[in-house]
Amino acid sequence: MDHRLFHGLTAFLLSIPAVSQETKPPAFLYVDAHLSAPGAEMVGGRFRAGSRFEASGYTMLELISRAYNLPWERIADGPSWIGTDKFDLIAAIPPGVPASASQPMIQAVLAERFQLKVHDETRPVPVYALLSGGQPRLKDSAGGESRCQYKRDRSTITLDCTNMPMNQFARELNDNAEEFFDRPLSDKTNLTGRYDFSLTWTPRDMMRVRNAEGELTGITPQTALEKQLGLQCVLRPEPMKVLVIDRVNRAPTPNAPGVVEALNNSTYTHFDIAEVRSHKEEAGFRFDDQETHITYLGFLLPVLINRAWDTPPQKRLVIGPDWIKTEKFDIIAKPANRTAWENTQLMLRNLLTERFHLRMHEEDRPIDVYALTVKRTSRLKDAAPNRRSECHIAYRDPNLTMTCQNTTMRQLQDRARSQGWGTLERPVLDQTDLKGAYDFSITWVPGPWNAQQPAEPVDGMASVPTGEISFFEAMEKQLGLKLRKQKLPYPALIIDSVERPQGP
Repeated sequence: MDHRLFHGLTAFLLSIPAVSQETKPPAFLYVDAHLSAPGAEMVGGRFRAGSRFEASGYTMLELISRAYNLPWERIADGPSWIGTDKFDLIAAIPPGVPASASQPMIQAVLAERFQLKVHDETRPVPVYALLSGGQPRLKDSAGGESRCQYKRDRSTITLDCTNMPMNQFARELNDNAEEFFDRPLSDKTNLTGRYDFSLTWTPRDMMRVRNAEGELTGITPQTALEKQLGLQCVLRPEPMKVLVIDRVNRAPTPNAPGVVEALNNSTYTHFDIAEVRSHKEEAGFRFDDQETHITYLGFLLPVLINRAWDTPPQKRLVIGPDWIKTEKFDIIAKPANRTAWENTQLMLRNLLTERFHLRMHEEDRPIDVYALTVKRTSRLKDAAPNRRSECHIAYRDPNLTMTCQNTTMRQLQDRARSQGWGTLERPVLDQTDLKGAYDFSITWVPGPWNAQQPAEPVDGMASVPTGEISFFEAMEKQLGLKLRKQKLPYPALIIDSVERPQGP
């Protein structure tokens, strides 16, 4: 070939724009985004390839936190509703997509359906700062693997750490004691060595246990740091990278045509194999709930209904024929693919509906609740309307403090039972007639946890014999609110028709 022709042809080919070899990032196959039903609880959000992604009852703040793997404190600005309005995000995950792809996939949905725009910035953020204190009690390490071994028995949790730098320890402690840290834990000790040490604290579910003298015996990790290691844990502002919300729409764009139908494909909604049968007592009771199968042996139908319809925080009353209170059943089922619980739950709902020919409706029935009322005059401060609604709970031996901003009584109703640390064993219903949003703080001591002491105040008598203030008393004395046992209408599930299952 003539060299002039060769070079001309080469120049021509080089002038053609190169075709990109980059592959498109993973994306959900179908996405259904809509407002949650009233009173919806936050559930779901697990990511399993080939399954449905279901994040139900999530506020926009929680969706952004999930999408960017950031705690609320590192998400700044945004309208006040991002902590109150709740949404359901349901989508189909393609097969073979790794879990690491979940965050950018959710980010893309928020950008497309809610027009979310954000940017990074450094701002002071309230965090728990780990400080060296006066004289740290840490042993210099002789070397070896840098690790903390987690151990738990009934009443204590221990981290046994070897060759541990303080910055890594702060992350380990934050992860293993997250129920005690409502904000991030950051190493500010200026200690550059590596150390061997142990730290022991009380699990949250055992903090209400008292000794024979009625004294609380639990210790938080914050107090354990000071007493056992000579370190301090202080809440203070620190400059941190935050995600700033520039804009976000309150309502998502409409679903694409056919999305809901595609997400109701039987692969996502029905078990691949399922057996439902009457229970034989010699088989015993068994509860085995995995991503690959479920085995429930010896279950009453109302228990199965509450599990399938997921009715936190209070199990709903299920009203039906007498036999549902005594006859037990077995369910053994497998989905076609590895499946997250919220997807399995949908399959369980459909299985019960079909095999028991189950038809139900929701109806208010009177049950025992805690009525939230105003004692005389509330001590609540009107909130600035532009601040986002949120609550934090901080743990300090022996007190708990819940601080809320721009929070309505309906939101307090929903939070009171979960934040009461096991004090409230029944639903809370707002009966205050207060329509505004408020800023407030409440401090109390976890109530007694034994058979000899009442779980709530009796008229004219303190609920905690040691003189410590209970959750009930704190609501009354600090907020001017009262929690009183009362029978009030509460949603129950009424069975209209049901049959015993026939065959597998």
